Order: sequence, then structure tokens, then C-alpha cells
Amino acid sequence: MNQLQASETTLEKVLADDAEQAVPAELERFDVGFLAKDNEDAMFLRVLGLLNRYDEEMDRFMGNADKVLRRMQARRTWLWDQYHRWLEYYTRQQLGDGKVRSVQTPFGVAGFRKQPAKLVVQDMAALKDAWTAGQLPTHLLEHRVIEHLDKDGLNELYKHTGEIPPGCVVEEEHDRFYVR
Repeated sequence: MNQLQASETTLEKVLADDAEQAVPAELERFDVGFLAKDNEDAMFLRVLGLLNRYDEEMDRFMGNADKVLRRMQARRTWLWDQYHRWLEYYTRQQLGDGKVRSVQTPFGVAGFRKQPAKLVVQDMAALKDAWTAGQLPTHLLEHRVIEHLDKDGLNELYKHTGEIPPGCVVEEEHDRFYVR
């Protein structure tokens, strides 16, 4: 059994046990050997030793948790990259031409959400030039340490006026596939 499997086994045990029952039992089993002068000294050493052991275990679990999360994310990414086009195709087949926009299963939901049309900035320099020349409302570009573009404001301008500022293109309304 490798270290990661041992951690998972121990983690399952820790998640399943009750601290009020488990800790006193562990204190009794914690061996301080010949280091203790008397019973009180032995209890002192056991508590410190067990606290230290818990800290080490938590550090080890956190290191393994990062590994497990990275591994699971890599697996999920691979699976999505391999199958998302097929999932989208199959979901469309299941939905047909009806008004229903998602398929519910015991394992999750797959469906489509309408994404409204929006502006996409392709040439920030052209957009800044238009703003500097007074062709755009000044509230859309704020000066801070770094210039920040108010994309929501830019999309509102497009939605209300239909105007497409220089350096921008319209991404048409489309369905976005999702799985949850």
C-alpha cells in the first residue's frame, strides 16, 4: 500500500470516528516509555506527543489533499476534453426540438443555457483611441494604477444603442453547453 492509499485509509478512519472516544484511547496507547518520571509527567508527554502527531498527520494530509485534488482535476479535464463534444451531441439528440433545455439523470444534469450577444474586445488600442478621442462615454474606461475596462458598461452601451465601438466585435447569442 502506498503512502497516498495509507493516508486515504487513515483519513476515512478519522472521518468516521468520534473525537471524544478516539482521543482518550489514543492517549492511553501513546507510549512515552522511560521518559516519564511519574503518571502526571507521562500524561503531559502523551498530550504533547499526540498533539505533535496530529500536526504531522494534518500536514501530511494537506500535502496529499493537494495531490489528490490535482489528480482529480487532471482526470476530470481529460474526461471533459475527450467526451464533451459527444455529451453535447447526445444531449441535443435527447432534447430534440422541444422547449426542454436540459436532461436530468441520477448522476447530474446536462443542458444548454442561452448566452446573450455581447461585445468582445479584439483590439484594445483601437478601443482606447476611440475613448481618448471622446467617441465613447468616459465611465467605460477607468484610470487606476492599471487601466480597467468596464465590460458590463460596454455591453450595456451595445444593448441600448446597437453601437459597436472600434476594436470590438459582436459575439452573437448562442447556447452554452453545461454539465453539473
